Parts: sequence; structure tokens; C-alpha cells
Amino acid sequence: KNLRSISKTFRKGRQEDAHEFARCLLDAMHEKCVEHARPKPPKNSPRAETTFVFQVFGGRLRSQVTCKTCGRKSDTFDSFMDLSLDIARAKSVEAALRRYVAVEVLDGSNKYKCEMGGGKPHMTRATKQFTIDAAPLVLTVQLKRFEYVPFGRGKLTQFVEYPTTLDITGVMSDANPKARGVEKYSLFAVLVHAGGSMHSGHYYCYVKAATGVWYEMDDEGVSATSERTALNQKAYLLFYAREGTGLDGKGTPALAAAKREAVARAGERVRVERDCALAGPRGAPRER
Repeated sequence: KNLRSISKTFRKGRQEDAHEFARCLLDAMHEKCVEHARPKPPKNSPRAETTFVFQVFGGRLRSQVTCKTCGRKSDTFDSFMDLSLDIARAKSVEAALRRYVAVEVLDGSNKYKCEMGGGKPHMTRATKQFTIDAAPLVLTVQLKRFEYVPFGRGKLTQFVEYPTTLDITGVMSDANPKARGVEKYSLFAVLVHAGGSMHSGHYYCYVKAATGVWYEMDDEGVSATSERTALNQKAYLLFYAREGTGLDGKGTPALAAAKREAVARAGERVRVERDCALAGPRGAPRER
């Protein structure tokens, strides 16, 4: 019953996609907030995008088409709560983001119909580019690991590098290449899919606590781990918090001291567990 309240397509006991679940959960929370607003705002209206869900996870994309005949620019805007990046030819998240905003040429059979103001509409060569027009407080990134193959959907299993600090200034609308560090994000969660396809497998994740300690969460098992381990995964979903908002875990000196202490304790725990593992096997380790 609870699953159906998130999405009517979900079924108990059936394999589901974590990205789809996250999207449906946020959409359901957002729609419920809109439903209880008075007066009720129209769907997809600016007022509907004032819910706490959208304020945290929501951003805006700009699609700009430039006519190469008259120079006219046409902009359209769409809201988003996550970015899905192609990784088939990208070795890092930064490279995938650059490909995401790469300029596309519209020509040949794909020419653009320019309806120049006051002039005659004409088919012409044009360029099209997506950019991030408004960045969210929490940036959710999906690395598109599942693709269609002759017998269903296969999985891209290569490692894609992702940083602890992500600067997206260069992919913002009207970005100034010299204005680096304006839109910086800190990584706080990594979700991993273990398995050969979207139809089977297991999800587990790495989460950075407010103290700065990384934890591996695998079903009911929770254990401290290192940042290096968290950064060495074949990630499926990445969660970044914008720096300077308080969501990135940076706070008062007292909190910073508590973080250092917790990191030291966690590091000692990891060393003890590693030494115990070297001393003798406790069962076959799970493959990473």
C-alpha cells in the first residue's frame, strides 16, 4: 500500500530501479504539498515550485536555439530534480557534464524552422545547447548505466570518476569561463548497483554523516568506511549539496572539532577491522 502511494507501477517483491524510486518519491512529496496548498496552484506553475521539495532538489534547465541566418536566439526553460548523464564515452562526471552542455548543430534533414519576428519563417542551420539556468541546493546526478541491447537492457560497468567537490560553474547559462568556484557542490552520498542488468541485482550506498565520517549502508548493516572507498565505486546515483548553504555539512568550530574526533574514531575502527580481516577469514567478502 505504501509503495502504491509513491507510484502505482511499483509492486511489492519485484525488482525496481533506484533512480525511478527516488524520482517518484520526490514527485509524490512535491505533488502532495501542492495538493494541500490554498489556493491550489496550477500544475507546473511558478507557485507550484515553491514547495520545500522543489526548493531543495529543484533546478531549471535552459535550451537555447540560435539561428545561423538571422542570429535570433530562442530560449525554453524546464524544471528538473536530477540530471541524467550519458557515460558511454565519459571517464568522469565532469566530462559527462561537458558533453551534456555541448553545442548541437541542427542542419540537413534536422534544420531549424526560424520564425523571425515580423519576417517570413524559414528553414535554416542552427545550434542548440542545454545549460543549467538555476542550480538546486541538492544536486542529484544519475549516471546512465543501463542501455538497450538486443535482448533487453544491458549495463555499462566501467568506473566513472566523481569528485568530492564538483564545480558546475562552467555548465551554467551564460557562464564566464574565468568565474570558477561560484557553483560548487560537496559530495555526501553514493548509491551503487551490484548486478549485471536492471532486472536483477542489489543496491547499497555510502553516506557522509554531518561529522564528516563516511558509512557504508547495506540493508540493515551500517559500518564506518574511508572516503577513498566511497570514491572508488561504480556509482549509479550521486548526491551533492551546494557549498555555503549549510547542507554541505560545514558548520561551527565546535562541530568541526566533533567531526575531527569522529573521523579519528572511524579511522581507528577501519584499521581494526582490516587487521582482523588479515588475521583470518570470516567468510567470503562481497565483490565490489
